[in-house]
Amino acid sequence: MVRLSIAMDELVRKWHRDSLPYFTRPALFRRVKTKLRHYPVPVQLWLVAYPRGTVRRISNDLTDYSTVAVSADGRTIAAVQRNTSSALWIGPASTPDAVHQISSGRLDGIGTIGSDFTPDGRIIYNPSGNWELFVMDTAGGNSRQLAFDGHFHASPAVCDSGRTVVYSSDFDGTSHLWKLDLHNGTSTKLTNGSGEDGPRCGAASDRVFFRGQLPTGAAHIYAVPLNGSEPTRVSQRIAVSTPNLSPDGSRLWFAGFCKDGKLCSINLSTDTHNAPTESESRIRATVDQSPYSACPMPDNHSLAATDIRTGVPNL
Repeated sequence: MVRLSIAMDELVRKWHRDSLPYFTRPALFRRVKTKLRHYPVPVQLWLVAYPRGTVRRISNDLTDYSTVAVSADGRTIAAVQRNTSSALWIGPASTPDAVHQISSGRLDGIGTIGSDFTPDGRIIYNPSGNWELFVMDTAGGNSRQLAFDGHFHASPAVCDSGRTVVYSSDFDGTSHLWKLDLHNGTSTKLTNGSGEDGPRCGAASDRVFFRGQLPTGAAHIYAVPLNGSEPTRVSQRIAVSTPNLSPDGSRLWFAGFCKDGKLCSINLSTDTHNAPTESESRIRATVDQSPYSACPMPDNHSLAATDIRTGVPNL
């Protein structure tokens, strides 16, 4: 809990998504995300003078502020300060309990909504909330920056035998897929539809699978060649999540709807030489159904997912 003093002639408003204003005196108090679209940019405290509309920043730190309260005399506000930390951990898939931490930044990996391995065993990620892409070895050393364009890089996927990283970014207003050439550092737009995210591809593949949105708002799973040709839809099912691709690239999974309208895991082959096969399986109610909560396992036939059946999240 944090206490802050404010002037008597100030009116305070709490501004948080769809919450109602909270007034005390003739200025407005608000919580503003400095760059609204992307976590983990911290939510800060601001004052807006009423009716002039001038803005003054109250807090300036790396933490988030959630609820706000104001004293009866209007001189003091109390705000709940939320501290978040994340780090990269690694361990053998056969014994997932034997994981160990390999990064020490405050928000490592949290801004990219994911990470990926290169064919030579290195990890693509972003360090301590930085939007740029970095690479490091599995021991946590030899970290090196890959992108320098200042854009948001989400869901990095290593493609083309480790020569390319595909990611999603919405710096021009809509989320699209971009490919980063790891040899010369240049980024090229790969898609330009109504909105695309969650790229996945086999390390040696020249096709990228992703979730694409139609102008109507419905989303499906598509595939696009790395040369930038027109994307093709690979399933007629509505896609609730982004795709997960097996390590050998032969199958993909995504959350969609069963034929009875309930949420399912859709299992789809990626074979381009034969008619694709598709099956569905019911998702347990305790499984985390957020878009980025699952990961294919090395056997190419199963997924690891977050489940709360024991009361706390576990894999």
